[in-house]
Amino acid sequence: MGVGACGLALAPRVGRLDKSALAFEWENLTMNKTLPPPSLEHLCDLAVTIAAPIEVGHTPAGLRRMIPITGGTVTGPQLNGRVLPGGADFQLILSQGTQAHLDARYVLELDDGTRLRESLAICRYLETMQPEPALLGRDPRERAEIESIVLQLMFRVYVPTTHAFRHTHKFWAGRIPQVPEYGVLAQQTVLAEWQRLDRELASREFLAGDRFSFADIVGYTTLEFGKPSGIRLQEGQDHLRRWHAAIAARPSAKA
Repeated sequence: MGVGACGLALAPRVGRLDKSALAFEWENLTMNKTLPPPSLEHLCDLAVTIAAPIEVGHTPAGLRRMIPITGGTVTGPQLNGRVLPGGADFQLILSQGTQAHLDARYVLELDDGTRLRESLAICRYLETMQPEPALLGRDPRERAEIESIVLQLMFRVYVPTTHAFRHTHKFWAGRIPQVPEYGVLAQQTVLAEWQRLDRELASREFLAGDRFSFADIVGYTTLEFGKPSGIRLQEGQDHLRRWHAAIAARPSAKA
């Protein structure tokens, strides 16, 4: 068992979490702008205990593995509690071995016993504490539009992506009852949804409009998660490819 330092969501893996990192990035961060250094305010420190890594297997993109989270503490001036056992850090070690994509999933229990265990709930909590940039929306109309896109992504893209993975990937063979025909159908359903989103991105820069939002985070991570199941950018999806490249270039996506 080891002890590691970590961040939340797409924030960098550092021992000290800052409000600006938890908010992912400044709203106006783009490839074409030079920004002043961010103003940071210490939020909390996480000390996370982990178990030995479990190798899932090699894929064309690299080695996939999972590191179980066995517990930990949250201490700081604005957030205190503990990390409950049961989470995991899902990793993709790229083929060249010099980079990795990390997806750490935690359940936090605050000092008053409140448990934050769903990504959207945690993000709402953090955005209430740190309102800028408003990744969940600046006003009632924008918040409704962003949440509408997020729900579409979750039910029409993310859920069938998980079904395609569970029913077609060899990792699950013998672990669960697999129905390969259903997995292929789920894969085709997801590919059709990404084709629809490619058309919608022809008229807007990001999934929920002209601003980077939580919808783009959900969309980007879902598309990346689909790769082991053959769910990738398709030929001719120029708008989706432009959007994907813009999100991938952001510092938070590289963390």
